[in-house]
Amino acid sequence: MSEPPEEFIEIPLVVDPARDGFRLDRFLSSRIARLSRTRVQTIVDNGQVRRADTGEVLLRASQRVRAGEALVIRRPAPREPEVVLDYREIYRDEALLVIDKPAGLPVHPSASYHRHTLTQVLRDRLGPGHGWDMAHRLDRETSGVMVFGRRAGSATALKKAFLGREVRKRYLALVHGCLEEHVRIDMSLGFAIGSKIRIKMGPVPVADGGLPAVTTVRPLRHGELQ
Repeated sequence: MSEPPEEFIEIPLVVDPARDGFRLDRFLSSRIARLSRTRVQTIVDNGQVRRADTGEVLLRASQRVRAGEALVIRRPAPREPEVVLDYREIYRDEALLVIDKPAGLPVHPSASYHRHTLTQVLRDRLGPGHGWDMAHRLDRETSGVMVFGRRAGSATALKKAFLGREVRKRYLALVHGCLEEHVRIDMSLGFAIGSKIRIKMGPVPVADGGLPAVTTVRPLRHGELQ
């Protein structure tokens, strides 16, 4: 019985003006911080870096990259955690797309997720040039509504509305303990300080870069989990 063909992922990278003139290995290390210079050298030696427009394989780690240059890294696809690779469409018109994202499905690629993401599901379901741009995001663990607008169109207005706190969000959550009455939580948030999780939000003073956040909590029902 023959082995199944190895699957690959392709990581597009565009050289920004701040990295104009960088050595190829330094550029790759600065864009993908989890890769050591030794690992980057191996990737280059194995012919896994190429120009996006011509397909030319770049084999010299010392060669210089230029601003605006588009590169592609081709790497073996890692085993990704199983997730629900689907979503439910709630509403759509010419300018607006609203979906229900399932819990466990990441929105964007990360160190652990490449193909098992909402962005990839959208490409598979709607085509790579679908033209929808998300106005906000949800955490991987969170299920709920996500709003999209047309790229270079309604998406700009929607993003400004979310950024300007003009959108009211409502969540349902299970909590530990007993919440007896309405509570208003006025606490600035930012990247959690001292957390073992690399990307986690937590209380951070405004003076230290936290952003104002106000949440009103209302208890709906009490009970015990069996």
